[in-house]
Amino acid sequence: MKAISFLIIVFTYRIQNISAVKCHKCATSNAVWNWVKYGLPVSQGDSAISEESCFFEDKLKKDGHSCSGYCVTVNITRADGDSVKTTAVARDCFRSSLQLNDGDPPVCNSVQKTVNRRNVNVTTCYCYGNYCNGIGSANASLSSKKLALSSRENNSETESSIPCAVDYAVLAIIAIIILAILVFVFVKTLVVSRREEHFATNLQTVVISHPNSHVEMNRPSLEVPIIFAKKISMTDVERKPTHLPPHNPPPPVPTHNSSTISSATSTLSKKPTVAAPAIPINKSLENNGRVMQLNGHVGFDSLPHQLVKKAVEAGFQFNVMCVGETGMGKTTLIESLFNMKLDFEPCNHELKTVELRSKTYDVSEGGIRVKLRIVETAGFGDQLDKDKSAKVIVDYLESQFEKYLQEELKPRRMLQYFDDSRIHACLYFISPTGHGLKALDLVTLRDLAKRVNVIPVIAKSDTTCKDELLRFKSKILSELEAQNIEIYKFPTDDETVSATNHAMNAAVPFAVVGSCDFVKKENGQVVRARQYPWGIVEVENEQHCDFVKLREALLRTNVDEMRQKTHEVLYEAYRRDRLRQMKIGDGETGPKIIEKLAAKHREYQDEFARRELALREEFQHKLDSTEAEMRKTEEKLTAKEREIQEEFERESNKLDLEIRQLTDEKMKLMSKMSKKLRK
Repeated sequence: MKAISFLIIVFTYRIQNISAVKCHKCATSNAVWNWVKYGLPVSQGDSAISEESCFFEDKLKKDGHSCSGYCVTVNITRADGDSVKTTAVARDCFRSSLQLNDGDPPVCNSVQKTVNRRNVNVTTCYCYGNYCNGIGSANASLSSKKLALSSRENNSETESSIPCAVDYAVLAIIAIIILAILVFVFVKTLVVSRREEHFATNLQTVVISHPNSHVEMNRPSLEVPIIFAKKISMTDVERKPTHLPPHNPPPPVPTHNSSTISSATSTLSKKPTVAAPAIPINKSLENNGRVMQLNGHVGFDSLPHQLVKKAVEAGFQFNVMCVGETGMGKTTLIESLFNMKLDFEPCNHELKTVELRSKTYDVSEGGIRVKLRIVETAGFGDQLDKDKSAKVIVDYLESQFEKYLQEELKPRRMLQYFDDSRIHACLYFISPTGHGLKALDLVTLRDLAKRVNVIPVIAKSDTTCKDELLRFKSKILSELEAQNIEIYKFPTDDETVSATNHAMNAAVPFAVVGSCDFVKKENGQVVRARQYPWGIVEVENEQHCDFVKLREALLRTNVDEMRQKTHEVLYEAYRRDRLRQMKIGDGETGPKIIEKLAAKHREYQDEFARRELALREEFQHKLDSTEAEMRKTEEKLTAKEREIQEEFERESNKLDLEIRQLTDEKMKLMSKMSKKLRK
């Protein structure tokens, strides 16, 4: 049964090797690039074999090279830092497309790409025939290892160059021949295994190596298990989704010293039916102050994929503020930057104070969701009294910091669901007219630079010529330096974006032009531009303005840097000042800071109770005094009422008396008149 297991494993391994020759259509610099792209280790002597369809096949057909496929094996001959050099052994019709003959020098090309803010130079050299065997010991040794196993089993040099589209009939014949050989080997192995059962003490270790696996077995008793440790191929990484961890391959067999082999041999000789002893831990795992190397693949290299998955699912927040006078084109520039229409209402010059108008949009690009918040200042600089214009903006920035701080100080924080409204970038629009910055600009920039990442831009730069624009930029920078105003500098410590950010810093302040219109040029191309009688000004033409540089610096290169600086520098400075106001010093963490916060909370409660009691007493005193005054007034009114009533009664009685007297006189007069009439 042991011999049968061994033959099955060998047969399976041989079939996989044949299928590998059949299915590996190409492995060009794309495979090496995938290693760099996914952060996998690339070292000299590694081999990159692709299992994808050849991405050059369509191009070959267009160039007149009709073929069903070809094979290219890439060996890494140099991998130091950001430079990767590979040697590709070209076969089949791909060799004819490169016009390579046997013995010709290799054809090399170089590609530079940026991954994770790091520039990687990938150089691929294609060779053919005998020349490939003499390129260097590093790749030649690897190529010889690849062909070693196939040359042992088949004694044929042509098998390694089997084309990708092999006829099924030929494969069937090869399979029958291999099956016959395996049957013969199986029978012979059974006979040999029975003979050598009595000579178990003569065990010898045989190591069989090939490019993608390592086999260690003991012959002839086969007591030590056979282990295949296969590396992750480049195409496996390319096909694997970012949210799934890589498959864990079986661990490789560690290299044992002579003492370990001898002990294992003696153990197997005494007890041939017992399995091999456990693999000892590599000494490199000892904590000697250096990076410890593992004996095999563990799996935590999938951590970047997990972090990327969580970040993509959560989405990102980016808040931009536009500060500038009315009519500077703030809304137009934002629409040009994000290539979308905003619903901001146009502001006029009649506002009595500065108003901050905020709009939130959910945008998506390439599967990445961003919650974009745009804050514009309406009426900035339109008032006669401009002293409070900057204070309104500063109060808004500090209020956003205060909201985040209050959320942090809660016993149960929910920062992952908190609407972070802290401003990450502030575009300050400078008027292109004049000879420099205004007094309002200097005061506002000094206050904003301490609380937000300020990026100055010169609005409507198409109204000035280039020479005047350069002098205007120089004047602005000199005034900022003289006033000790630190605007945002794009970081240059990262090598991958150092050159780009150096160029961006040299272009500050950006001279920009915005437009919502699209103009058709003479060649039929439609571009975003401003139409004038004398011609057009293209927004995305670097010869006309710095709009492309601003978009590159603001949205494509330094978004995370601005978010990080806002949280770790600007917000931390505000948080430190607020905690010091709350009598909480630096270095107080854990239970101490909780006790401090609890004591401060109790102090606030006591102060609130004292103020409430004082207000209640003051209110009661005012109430009592008011009631006393009202009672006095009531008594006065009552006395007045009595006087009026008495006066009314006297007048009424007087009138009644007069009426009675008049009535009596009337009666007397009537009686006299009647007597006279009778007479």
